[in-house]
Amino acid sequence: MKKALFFYLLLLASLPLAAQDSDLARRLDKLMTDTYPEGEPGATVIVKQGDDILLRKAYGMADMELQVPMQPENIFRLGSITKQFTAVSILKLREEGKLELDEKITTYLKDYPAETGDKVTVRQLLNHTSGIPSYTSQSDFPTYMTDHLSLSELIDKFKTLPLDFEPGTEWSYNNSGYILLGAIIEAVSGKSYEEYVEQELFAPLGMEHSYYGNVKDIIPGRVEGYGKDGENIIVAPYLSMSLPHAAGSLVSNVDDLAVWDKALYEGNLLPAESLKEAWTGSLLANGADTRYGFGWQVGQVGEYTSIEHGGGINGFRTMMIRVPEKELLVAVLQNREWDAPVNLAVSLAETALNTGGEPIAVKIKPKKLKEYTGNYRVTDEAFRVVSIRNDTLFSKRTRQPGFALIPVAKDEFYSPGDNYGRFIFKRDNKGNITQLVFRPRGGMESPSFRTDDPAPAEPEVVEADPASYDRYIGKYQLAPAFALTVFTQGESLMIQGTGQQAIEVFPKSDKRFFAKVVNAEIEFLEENGEIQSLVLYQGGQELPGKKVE
Repeated sequence: MKKALFFYLLLLASLPLAAQDSDLARRLDKLMTDTYPEGEPGATVIVKQGDDILLRKAYGMADMELQVPMQPENIFRLGSITKQFTAVSILKLREEGKLELDEKITTYLKDYPAETGDKVTVRQLLNHTSGIPSYTSQSDFPTYMTDHLSLSELIDKFKTLPLDFEPGTEWSYNNSGYILLGAIIEAVSGKSYEEYVEQELFAPLGMEHSYYGNVKDIIPGRVEGYGKDGENIIVAPYLSMSLPHAAGSLVSNVDDLAVWDKALYEGNLLPAESLKEAWTGSLLANGADTRYGFGWQVGQVGEYTSIEHGGGINGFRTMMIRVPEKELLVAVLQNREWDAPVNLAVSLAETALNTGGEPIAVKIKPKKLKEYTGNYRVTDEAFRVVSIRNDTLFSKRTRQPGFALIPVAKDEFYSPGDNYGRFIFKRDNKGNITQLVFRPRGGMESPSFRTDDPAPAEPEVVEADPASYDRYIGKYQLAPAFALTVFTQGESLMIQGTGQQAIEVFPKSDKRFFAKVVNAEIEFLEENGEIQSLVLYQGGQELPGKKVE
């Protein structure tokens, strides 16, 4: 522990502190205190520009049961921020001549089925264009969340599944791809993934508080993670840390992330050419920009390009934003599952750079707005319907709330509350509108295509007495590590899956309810006059669950 304390003193001495009582520090601190109430699970944050630390502080509780306050040096599960460490490991092995990005994955994974593996390259694993199904999205994932699996046993869970799409033709965020990258690291380095990142990345950089997050290990300063059961804060459900592996298994703290950030700028890990490749959006076969490189997503903070990634894992949500042009780092690590700190991290970055703000609207005559109205097909089941309400363009996607579209330029609109997202109408060479594309602040654009087909009818909400909802309240076990909690909030019926946000469901009949924000329905089943179970209908599957509480 003395060595650890010395390391922190050395780190803080080498990075001059900006005055903590400055107006900027107060504004950054207020963003954090407004987000993390005292006495609840909290967060640590570092905001650093160049060699100046603008804010390094802790908020809330590290352990609710022991009533231990959070400290800035506390250690958290990183979730998918792990992916950038995996990507750098792969690029480092390429620099050493041990692998090639455009080589098929079966070159390194001899036991992987050739039927699919011969079609997929290492590069396509890195940028989520492989088409290999993500194991965390499969219906059976909750059934083995608590199981300790070897790497080969984990790969067995998805390796025989057919591809979701032809490699390189689409982008789909994929944890299976990073599991396979971990296997490739092990195959070509001769070390376990845990040994490789700790010996080849953490140790050389002096990241003495970063580890593979084994549950059994004693890691001083590691915090507990929390979720919610209805409105009650609970200890997050157990997750075997053999399952996230190279996709999300690492733990660290904000100080070590600052060390990592500095090493990336100084080229201590990789040459600039490799890092540029990792930080540049990959292109699909049709030329579309995915805005995702290798373990990093390309985003925007004000007028600046950002390189960033978030993480979500049982009990934790994380966000790390880098703005290379301004040498800015923002890292927020929180030990609660609700309210991911993405928007908070963006606000911290905007405040530090004095940028961002509400877009400037332009005026478009109501007659001109009419040409944008119509139906736009998003998927086979989902449409976006664009109409005019009170001389304002209005967008509504199937089963989702609608919102106004405010013009900022010809054919370009934004939705109030999202300063960065843009809805862009595309025209053909004759000037006719054929597409409506949503371009988020970070990540790939989502196109929808104009159609004369009618939009699918929305489920109708039937009248129901909110007092009748009490009989549905309870916990329903759908899998060993996954349950739906049903509770009331005012006059609304709410459901919350393990590790997920609570959502409202609406009555379709006396015992069947549907969600508006996702395409899912639940049906309550009665036995001997009592509600004993339910069935979740989602993604073409029927998942039964018995009432256990």
